[in-house]
Amino acid sequence: SDAACLANAWKAWVDAAADARREAEEQAELRRRREQFAALVSRTGCRGAGLLEKAAMHVESMALLRTMTAWRLFKEIERCSRIYKIKIDAKRQQVAQVQDGFRRFAAELERSFGHQQGKDYACQYSAKGKHQRQAPAGEPVRL
Repeated sequence: SDAACLANAWKAWVDAAADARREAEEQAELRRRREQFAALVSRTGCRGAGLLEKAAMHVESMALLRTMTAWRLFKEIERCSRIYKIKIDAKRQQVAQVQDGFRRFAAELERSFGHQQGKDYACQYSAKGKHQRQAPAGEPVRL
């Protein structure tokens, strides 16, 4: 019958329209999900690239920091070395002056003792800095 045929056609058309609508919704959902995935991949990729760039910058800054620290330590060692070298040289000069003063004092003391006793003793120093006493000619040395 025509009514049954029309009902079947109407039902088939409604089902086809529903299927087309469902398929369009699924395609839209699939497209939306692909776009989300692409956005996620691009964000993650950018983050990954950014992370690698940050790591490279960190390695470079650590190398610079290590170099600067080594330079600063070297500079401080050189400064201390220079200061203490100056101090040590000043102390050496001071000791040399004191030694010269003692030598002059000892020579003067020996000359004054020699004049008091009527004998002229000479004080000589060897190359090693040891004190050697010499008596006037003809007299034995008494120790």
